[in-house]
Amino acid sequence: MANVFISYKREDREWAVQLSALLEQAGFSTWWDTSLLAGEHFVERIQKELADAEVVLVIWSRSSAASKWVRAEALEAFNQSKLISVRIDQVFLGVPFNAVHTMDISGINSLSTSKQTGDLIASIQELCKPKREQVQLLFFWFNDGFANAEAGLGFCYNIQQFCEGRGIDLEIVPATELAINLPEDKLKTLDGKPTFFLELGSVDEYSGFYQDVVEPGMNKLCQRFDPKKTFYIRKEYLEQNIHTISPERKIDLIFEITEIIESKIKLT
Repeated sequence: MANVFISYKREDREWAVQLSALLEQAGFSTWWDTSLLAGEHFVERIQKELADAEVVLVIWSRSSAASKWVRAEALEAFNQSKLISVRIDQVFLGVPFNAVHTMDISGINSLSTSKQTGDLIASIQELCKPKREQVQLLFFWFNDGFANAEAGLGFCYNIQQFCEGRGIDLEIVPATELAINLPEDKLKTLDGKPTFFLELGSVDEYSGFYQDVVEPGMNKLCQRFDPKKTFYIRKEYLEQNIHTISPERKIDLIFEITEIIESKIKLT
């Protein structure tokens, strides 16, 4: 998969060559139809590269503006909010392409030193930024009447730090009180992000407290969320308190839970 798909008309091939070289020098990978291999089904390959690219750079000219293929590629990019346009001729583009800023590079003598080129690279960099996932973690801490709950919160912040390094912004929501009291005002503030339910602590799952209070409350709380974006993590009811387990075991658990979150996000 290339960062930038270049859409152009054959008459403008020299511009495509220059822009491709410029972008690759700036660190982007590019794809255009010279990358096709002998014997490939060109329509299927072009469609795949067009869909996979982070940016579609369209070189508008009198020839390309009249090309149904270039216009179709530009329209698909426009619909996916990944269209960047440059103009090498003074040509009318019409709707919807006239709604997108089009950079005029027709009078540039040297692409490598022009301000327009710097602006073009900056625009492409903006679209190629890694997109960070927005996720919330509702954690339930059950241990000795919720004693040492700060240890559970600290554990979740460790998970948050691991997730941050993987491009995931994880919001931590202490949810024990939510499950027991179900406060409507607080529940309304929880949005439609992918949601993970994590149980921590050492309460006996067969205790009356768990069966009569905790489990029914958690079930009701879970029903408030989109089932397609809701995931339930249960680390076998940790046999020891978070603040007393070994540092090695703690790191293992943090890593395991982070792995679960990352893998499940890909399903949403």
